[in-house]
Amino acid sequence: MTRYQPEFAAEYELEPAHRALLTIADALMAEADESDAQVRADGRMIPGSTGQMVEHPGVRTAIVAREKAARIYRDLFPDEGPSAGVDAASLGQSASGQAHRSAQSVRASEAARKRWDRARAVEAAL
Repeated sequence: MTRYQPEFAAEYELEPAHRALLTIADALMAEADESDAQVRADGRMIPGSTGQMVEHPGVRTAIVAREKAARIYRDLFPDEGPSAGVDAASLGQSASGQAHRSAQSVRASEAARKRWDRARAVEAAL
């Protein structure tokens, strides 16, 4: 078993495909940890090809690896994490027929609607 599989195996009934995905996610997290260690050893900024200081490529490698691992965890366990328990009704989306929209999208639409309402109120006052 890999690093995170024991935690998930204790809580979930994992199929072979899930175990394979967790193995990939663990490899990605290990890559991120190795990149972090290399960045700590070399410094965040290193000399580039012409002598200019550039960000260590390990910084981006670690970020991308963690993002990929997080996507795997989110896809495998959608009921866990920051969006767990959030449904269309709790976001006020079910009545609008737009239950697929994110909370951020709903907030942005509401802000746009308020701006539009203010603009119409100013027009009406003129």
